[in-house]
Amino acid sequence: MVRKKKEDEKQDGKESEETRDPLLVAIGERIRALRTSLGWTQRTLGERCGMAATGIYLIEKGAQNSSITMLKRVASALGVSLATVLPEGDREVELSFRLSENLANRSAELLETLRSRRKTVDSSFDDIEKQVLIYLELMKELEPGN
Repeated sequence: MVRKKKEDEKQDGKESEETRDPLLVAIGERIRALRTSLGWTQRTLGERCGMAATGIYLIEKGAQNSSITMLKRVASALGVSLATVLPEGDREVELSFRLSENLANRSAELLETLRSRRKTVDSSFDDIEKQVLIYLELMKELEPGN
């Protein structure tokens, strides 16, 4: 019975390896390579990004589908960008998100600049209008018969 249980566990492990998402496996391999290049243990990386060593192990194994936020924390702890831990093909997606975010931020800045300048221009027009009205009043007073 014990032997049967161990054989089932081994077979379950093989099945889970075969069914892992290739993207998660590739991300895990990149993270492991970066971590080991720094000479860090899984525990060290975990401490630096607020995770348990087992969480790092599962990510590196490709057995845990981590959130983008968590992957960004891991990448940051490793001193690299999120794009660095993504496989080549998926970097384009991350870069397009970053570009989109940059465009949105720049658009917001430009809109704020436009609104600010509009207030300045509106204020200038108000001043000019007041001066023209004063000029017209003066012109009326200078007309013969007044």
